[in-house]
Amino acid sequence: MSDYLEKNLESLQKRFPVLAQRLAETESDGTVRIESASTGDPTAAYLLPNGGEKRLHSSRDPKREAHRWAESIALKQNETVALFGPGLGYPIEALGQVHGDKLGGMWIFEGSIHVFRAMLSLKDWTWLIDQP
Repeated sequence: MSDYLEKNLESLQKRFPVLAQRLAETESDGTVRIESASTGDPTAAYLLPNGGEKRLHSSRDPKREAHRWAESIALKQNETVALFGPGLGYPIEALGQVHGDKLGGMWIFEGSIHVFRAMLSLKDWTWLIDQP
């Protein structure tokens, strides 16, 4: 278990103990492949049952891709955002950077526990998990 994953699970345990336990018990099933983008940042591909794959982020510059996406969204003051499928979390960070002064809250939904576990393994997300 990575240091980041351990730290993030400790934080999750305080607010979402069932989710933290499930993530701790989840083993990799080989559906998420972590790679390095051209920038050196981690990126990922989700391996499909038919043998194909779906890239979760840009293979060149996932941070820039997410930043451009966040800039394309118009938010009102104190607006809550629902984010579906954040992959390794680049859209989460980009929304905070671009709209941090307007964000009233953020609901994050990731459909794959394996993708979510990968996200928690690669970076410290306690700043987000510990938000009320």
